[in-house]
Amino acid sequence: PPDLTQLNEAMLGNNPEVKLYTKNIQKNARLYDAAFSAHFGSIDAYAAYTHFDTLNSYDAKTVGLTLTVPLYSGGRTSATAQQAKIGEQIAQEQFNAKVLAFKEELQSLLVDLKRYENTITAKKAQLDAAKETQNVLQARYKEGISTYIEVLDANAIALNAELGLLEAWYSRSMALNRIDYLTGKTQ
Repeated sequence: PPDLTQLNEAMLGNNPEVKLYTKNIQKNARLYDAAFSAHFGSIDAYAAYTHFDTLNSYDAKTVGLTLTVPLYSGGRTSATAQQAKIGEQIAQEQFNAKVLAFKEELQSLLVDLKRYENTITAKKAQLDAAKETQNVLQARYKEGISTYIEVLDANAIALNAELGLLEAWYSRSMALNRIDYLTGKTQ
């Protein structure tokens, strides 16, 4: 099975949900920066060119700067900056919670993978034993030593063992697919 540290690194770098939360943190940080900067006002540059062609034809050109300095906004600017800061902190906490949940899930999936490997080994041995029993009982039935019910029971046991092996393979495959999803591997 893969190494947990490598899987965690792959998850942090490739998982689409983790990337979404990272972008959300960046968005909220920029909103905070913009709201905080509103305290200092702004300098806007503008330029215009107009051409009038009526009875008289003339061009008008305008270039300039506008300085906006907030004197008092009733605390609205500070409140907006505080809301943006809270939004950034909430986004960071959501990110941390999601990463922690994914790390816990990866760790439990690795434990499950080890368990599935042991289960598959045991189910293979059970299937081999069930098939041997089935062959012995069929041979005994041909010789008239066992009953048809015993042969049917041996067939049922072999089929149940095969089903158990398939279920173990399926569970292992689902765990591997979930690990691939969490680490951002798409094919």
